[in-house]
Amino acid sequence: MIALRIPAALARVLAALMLLCALAVFAWVAAYWIWRAAEPAAVPAAVREDTDWSGRILSGSALGFVRTEAAAAAAPQAVAAAAIEGRIRLLGIAREAGGKRKSGGQALFRVDGRRVLWLRVGEDLDPGITLAAVDADGVRITREGREIRLPLRERAPAVPRAVPGAPVASVAKAPATAAVARAPATAADACKLAPEQRARAYILRPEIVDGVMREKSGWADLFKPAAEGLVVQNPGGTGAMLGLYGNDVLTRADGAQLSGPDDVLRLVMQPLARNESVVVTGARGGQPREWIYAGMNCLAR
Repeated sequence: MIALRIPAALARVLAALMLLCALAVFAWVAAYWIWRAAEPAAVPAAVREDTDWSGRILSGSALGFVRTEAAAAAAPQAVAAAAIEGRIRLLGIAREAGGKRKSGGQALFRVDGRRVLWLRVGEDLDPGITLAAVDADGVRITREGREIRLPLRERAPAVPRAVPGAPVASVAKAPATAAVARAPATAADACKLAPEQRARAYILRPEIVDGVMREKSGWADLFKPAAEGLVVQNPGGTGAMLGLYGNDVLTRADGAQLSGPDDVLRLVMQPLARNESVVVTGARGGQPREWIYAGMNCLAR
């Protein structure tokens, strides 16, 4: 066997080169891990979270197409109106005497199913939500610079259409149901108020009339008999729902004398419960005053 003899000097050179290579690899590995340990934490790219899916769906952008500019502009308002209507319910309206100024008047609201507020134009229902105007059949409120309209008359539910092939009994019931729904509107379509009176009447939902009548036990503290009629004291929530202030004087309802709380029930509230209008005369601050109360049948169409 032939042995390969390497000169001693060359062996020393090769050993030195191998040591240098090993040191270089070690230095590279050490530098890599030191850099990984010392580098700043990576900041994830900001992801825009779009939570307004209802607005995107209405505008069409969530489905990959673009609606017309008018429809796209109306979509956010529809979403805002739906959100407002879920929290705020319009219960009644009263316009300023004369009825010509749409910017004047008052409105009655229930907020979050609890608070009842009787507000003038310009007052806030909630932070950032303001009563902007009272119209003949509803109100306009502003939220974050956007105007939203709330009608007093609720939308009638759609009558389901007959489905081809449906059982005869279910199809036959639909016209009868529609006839029953229309009957009250025909019977109550007899507002006795003149146009000028209708324009400044207190239009109240039936639930408000019922609520005031249920509070009859407290009427003795609200209406104090006096020589000229009834003086309003401690109006509170019940008086506010009727647009009454402290020291208002109520003398007659449709010409009949008001002498006690029972007269308010008989001459004012019971006719309202029958969807009849009532004109109450009296005085506020020494000046003659009229309170015109009406049901939904006197609401402008």
